[in-house]
Amino acid sequence: MAGGETVELAGYRFKVIPQAVIRRLLFDFLPYFQAGKPRFALTITRIGESTGPQEIYWAIRFSNGDETGGVISVPELQKNKSHSPVMVGGKFLGYTGDTLIILPEIPTKLDFKTYRTLYAFNTTQKTWLALTITAGLIAGTLTALLQWLICLLN
Repeated sequence: MAGGETVELAGYRFKVIPQAVIRRLLFDFLPYFQAGKPRFALTITRIGESTGPQEIYWAIRFSNGDETGGVISVPELQKNKSHSPVMVGGKFLGYTGDTLIILPEIPTKLDFKTYRTLYAFNTTQKTWLALTITAGLIAGTLTALLQWLICLLN
């Protein structure tokens, strides 16, 4: 099951939610598929003293440790003011398994040795969806055939 948490770092508060409305309505119950490019809405709120514009780094971390990410330009924000929504994600999900959207401990530096997790989800192969649908169709067909045979025998 996918989910996220609010993270406070370097005078900012970060919160990520899926961009797709259907995912939010279904509490992100639907799976994420390998080779997809999901997008997420990131809200950045200034909770510390105001500073000038900054660049915030983020990444998607795959279960094998590989990372792909980007940078967000954040304008100068006054205390308790937000910059939203900023779109993150949109990266090719090349691996299956647990996948994380992360921020480095110091979000203004490109160093992911230590990081904080904003959002976690599992990436699965589309093959499993196809197998599930196929198994459901076969089971439904066999059930209908069995009922038809039972009706013929009675």
